[in-house]
Amino acid sequence: MTPAESQSPLAHLPTPRNRIPTLPFALEEYARWSCLPDGEDDIVFEAGPTVSKMIDRVPHVAALPDATVRLTRDETLLLSLVDGVSPVSLLVQLIGWDADLALVVLCDLFARGLVTFD
Repeated sequence: MTPAESQSPLAHLPTPRNRIPTLPFALEEYARWSCLPDGEDDIVFEAGPTVSKMIDRVPHVAALPDATVRLTRDETLLLSLVDGVSPVSLLVQLIGWDADLALVVLCDLFARGLVTFD
């Protein structure tokens, strides 16, 4: 150790990580196994209805957004078309979007409690 290094206020700190040799490990397999649920998890996976069944369902407005709820332009437009009579397939045609995008927006509205289905 040089005299300049011994006087440095950082001399007592460990060697920086970029100067310590590390062994290369492939962590893909570990990551894949570590994210799977096990007996201690309370996770229940439920698949929703298929897209073909989803587009036949009729959405209903469950609650109107209050001042604290911020809706995007897409959410506002889709929510304005929900009349409680028209199925999702008709809403998708009226709005003119890709069906997948419309379903994502509709599912977000459902998750926020603004829309329910019959």
